[in-house]
Amino acid sequence: MRNISPTLLQSISSQFQLAADDREPNQYVLVRNRFYGRSDDPGLMDVEWARLPNVISIEIDETVETPAKSFTIVVANNDGRFSPDYYAGKWPQRYLFGDEVPESPWARQLFPNTEIAIHLGYGEEVIPYLRGLIDEVTINSDAQTLTITGRSMYKKVLTTTIKPPSNKQYFLNDKTMNIGEAVKKLVEGAGVPCTAPFITVPGSNPPESYELGVARGERFQTFDDAVRDIVDSLFFTMVEDAQGKVTLKSIPRYSQADDPKVVVDDFLHLKELEYTMSDNDLYGTIIIKSGKKADIFHSGFITNQILRGQRREAEYEVPWANTSFKRKLAAQAYFTQMLHRWRKLSIAIPANPAIELW
Repeated sequence: MRNISPTLLQSISSQFQLAADDREPNQYVLVRNRFYGRSDDPGLMDVEWARLPNVISIEIDETVETPAKSFTIVVANNDGRFSPDYYAGKWPQRYLFGDEVPESPWARQLFPNTEIAIHLGYGEEVIPYLRGLIDEVTINSDAQTLTITGRSMYKKVLTTTIKPPSNKQYFLNDKTMNIGEAVKKLVEGAGVPCTAPFITVPGSNPPESYELGVARGERFQTFDDAVRDIVDSLFFTMVEDAQGKVTLKSIPRYSQADDPKVVVDDFLHLKELEYTMSDNDLYGTIIIKSGKKADIFHSGFITNQILRGQRREAEYEVPWANTSFKRKLAAQAYFTQMLHRWRKLSIAIPANPAIELW
C-alpha cells in the first residue's frame, strides 16, 4: 500500500466517491515535451512537462505476471489539435472566413515513446501512480477522439535489444556476479533504474552468495529475455513504482488468516469481477538442467489434484542452479508460479491510488 493522507483515504472509501468541500475524483496526465532543450524546438510549448487537457477517460491494467503496467487514455480531439501531424494550415472549413487559426502546442507531441506521467486522487490532492511511454496513438475522426495506449517504463526492458561490450559475446561476463546484481545490471542496461538485494543461497551458513554462474545476455535478445529466466527461477518478483523504478523483491507469502490491507465489496467499489481456473501451462513433473547436470522433480498436488493423473512434463535450463539444492529451489519456484496462474481473480474498481500489487 502507498502512504496517503487521511483525507484522501476518506475520499476513496466514501460510497459516493466524494469528500468534504465537494472534492471528487481527479486526474493529471502529464506529457513530457519531446522538444524541450533541443535545437529543433518549435517553441509552441515552453515547459518540460505539460498537463494534457480534454481527458475523457483513463484505464490502467496491472498484473503480477510482469512489472509493466499498461494504460489507455482517451482525449477529446476536436479539430484534430492533438493529432501528431497537426499543423496550423490544416483546419476545418468553418475557420475559412474567421479569425486566424492558432498553432497547437500539442502538435508533434503525442508520438510513440513520448513520456507520460499519470497522477490520480481527489480534488487537488493527487499522487503519482504511473510513469510510462506511449505505444500507439489512434485517431477516430468520426468521434473526434484520440486514444493513447502505452506501458510503464518497464517497456524499455521489454523492447530494448542487447548490445554486448566490444569483443564480447555476452552483456554480463562475470560468472561470479551475485544474481541480484545481475538483475540490476540487466534492467539498468535498458535505461530503467533498478534496486536489487544481495541474494544468498537459502539456508547457507555462513551466507553464500548466489552467483550467476554463466555469462548472460546475448545480442538480439531483449533485456527482459535475459532477466526473466533469472527471476522466474527464484522466489522473487519485480515491481515497478510510480516513478518507473524497478525493485527486485521476495515474493510475499500470504495466508487466509492475514488481515486484509484493502477490502473490496460490491457496494462501494466493485465494477467487474472475473474468476478463472485453467490447467494451461501446468506440469506435474519438471526437469531442471544446469549444463550436463539435471534433476527431476514432481508435484503430487498438481498431478493428482488438478491434472487427475495426466502426465505432463517440462524442462527448464537454469545455468546458475549448479547444485542439487539450487535445482530444487528452482523447481519449487516454478511450481509456485504455476499454482499462482492456476486460479486467477480479475477485478475492476474505481481508481484507488493507494493500492499496489504485491
